[in-house]
This record gives sequence, structure tokens and C-alpha cells, in this order.
Amino acid sequence: MPQHLSLISLLVHDQDDALAFYVGTLGFTLVEDSHQPAQNKRWVVVSPPGADDRRGCQILLARASDEAQRARVGDQTGGRVFLFLQTDDFWRDFHAWRARGVVFVREPKVEPYGTVAVFEDLSGNRWDLIGPAAPQASSNNLPGLPQLAHPLVSLRPLAAADLEPWYAYLHLPQVHEHTSWDIAGPDALRSHVGTRPGDVNATSWRLAIAWRDGGALAGTVGLNEVSRVHRSAEIAYDLAPDAWGRGIARATCTAVVAWAHERAGLARIQATVMTSNQRSLRVLEHCGFQHEGLMRAYRHFRGRSGDFHRFAHVTPMTAD
Repeated sequence: MPQHLSLISLLVHDQDDALAFYVGTLGFTLVEDSHQPAQNKRWVVVSPPGADDRRGCQILLARASDEAQRARVGDQTGGRVFLFLQTDDFWRDFHAWRARGVVFVREPKVEPYGTVAVFEDLSGNRWDLIGPAAPQASSNNLPGLPQLAHPLVSLRPLAAADLEPWYAYLHLPQVHEHTSWDIAGPDALRSHVGTRPGDVNATSWRLAIAWRDGGALAGTVGLNEVSRVHRSAEIAYDLAPDAWGRGIARATCTAVVAWAHERAGLARIQATVMTSNQRSLRVLEHCGFQHEGLMRAYRHFRGRSGDFHRFAHVTPMTAD
């Protein structure tokens, strides 16, 4: 005998305020807003976007009608997560909702069942926002992201919402003068969105360095010129100026190099740095990179040829 859960009651103080949050902020669908004369009640039902109308569980926004019910608004489960919302694109919804003022009380975390963060609705009920689980590791996949041990930032895949702030700080004079980037606009960075160190056939990937408080972009890091044949790659990273001087570049470089050696099996990680970029030179030296020489007129950019230092970090077993 087939059965399914069709409706769950969510106590609210004001149904219009609840509609503004669920439909206006979260983008839920208004299924029904009618008067029930037998009980003299307003019947307001919403549903997550794209949910199956026939079998998906819908939410009844029920106005609390007495003191006992009003006392339970926002606390129907005694402080535990109440509802679990699956999405096909975690970072799309996370960034969009945070920009609209949704309060996330637990930052995104990658779990075996998917990427998850906890947010509160307008009454204080806690929800899990859950994205798809990462593909299981196989001969073509490497498990996990580099683990960044820094109290201020974490690593996550780049999202489309990161392109504007990324482009903006790359073109600040104090950043631009030390890079060979030559990009016309945010769309030129779009190929980096969603890339991650999981496909052994990928020749490059880039991750966002995100502030733990708020999730905004603080910088990016990745590997280019990945060669499985030669077990080598080139590290690349950049930071917005407000992230300078906090040990973020050092912690990020350390995490990515460790991941590349231990998880990806790469023997050599190299870096090329403009001679003017003293901050990056100090980062690489601190992270154990060895200076291999000065490459004169190594890259031509913005109408001139620039000199670059070359550094490398080689696993001990292959250094001799």
C-alpha cells in the first residue's frame, strides 16, 4: 500500500511575514492561500521549487492561535535541526540566500552524504541545506579537498558569484602590478567555476579561499600544468588585500602542497613569481620551496617581457 508524507505544519506568528520569507527570500512556490470556512482559518501552503506536487512534502504555514502554540514558534524540535532541504546546487543556493540576508548558523561542511550548512528561518527554526554528495573515489577521482588549517578561512569550489569580486581585486593596482593576469572581465574567469582537484585527467583546477565568517571570497588557489606522466604541477594563488598579513597565503600554500604530494602523488610542485612580488617570495620560502633560478624575459604581458623567479617543492623521496 503506497504511502507518502504530504504536508507538515510549521507554526508561525504571521503568515504574510512567513510568505515573504519562504516565497520572497528562499524562492519557494506558493501552492495554496485560501480560507477554510469550517475552521475559520487561512490555509497557506508552500513548497520548495521543483518539488514533485504529487509526492513531495509541502509545508503548511500555520498561524499560532493560542499561547501554547505561540510558545513553540521557532522551537518545534527543542533547538535541533527541524527540516532537511535537498538541493541540486548547494553553492548556488548558499550564496544567493546569504546575499538575501538568510542567517547560516553553521558554515558549509563536506560530509559523506553531501555538502551541508545549517540556516535559520525567520522564526528561528533550524534547517539543513544539503547538496549532492561528491562522487565516490575511483581510478579517475582523488578524494577530498585540501584541508586548510586556518581560523579565518576555508577552501571551497569557486562559484559564479565569486567572479565579480575576484576580478575586482585582481585589478586593484597593488595586486595587478605583481601579476601577469591579462583579463578583460569577470567572464574570462568563468572556466574556473566548479573546478576541483578530483579528476586525475584535469590539467588545472582552482578553489576559492573563503572567509569562514560570511563565506565571501578572500582569494583563490589552484594547480596548473598538472602532468600525471611527470608527476608535476605549478601552484598559483592570489589574495585580496584585506587578506594580506594574516598568514592565509602560507597556510593555503602548505595545505595545497601537502595534498598534491600525499593525495595526488605529485613529486614536484613548482612556482613562478615576478621579481617584484616580495610577499609571494617570502611565502614560498616559508613553505619550504627551493629557489631554482631567475628566468629572464620569461613571460610577455601588457606590452613587456618580465623576469620571474622559479621555485620548486619536491618530495624527499625524489629529491636526490
